[in-house]
Amino acid sequence: MPHRLLEHLFGSPVKAKLLKLFVHNPDTPFPLEEVRRRTQVPGGSVARELRKLAALGFVRVREVAVKRPGKPRGRRVKAYQTDPDFAIFGELKALIVKTSPASRERMLEKLRSVGRIKCVILAGIFIGSE
Repeated sequence: MPHRLLEHLFGSPVKAKLLKLFVHNPDTPFPLEEVRRRTQVPGGSVARELRKLAALGFVRVREVAVKRPGKPRGRRVKAYQTDPDFAIFGELKALIVKTSPASRERMLEKLRSVGRIKCVILAGIFIGSE
């Protein structure tokens, strides 16, 4: 399976990263800055793709309070969260999980670099299940 299948399928590496983020964190609202940080995509392309996903109904936009260091009250910001009622959420999630599993070779390489390990237990997304 090609490494960047989702990017080619959805026409944009930014959109593929956003879909992965929201599919793997369906109950979490993300402010724009947090989305940019987690996807490692700077600039306006994240906001543009989020507007498109919101127009499709994949994400909902809502206001959340964000704590500021040293301030007694948080500020209200726009946050994006997966819409659980999106018509093809289950199918989209299955596609994303199937096309972006952790590579066995890459996992082994990372584990070897840690040092001597007696036991490793992999579950969830690493084996293709919840």
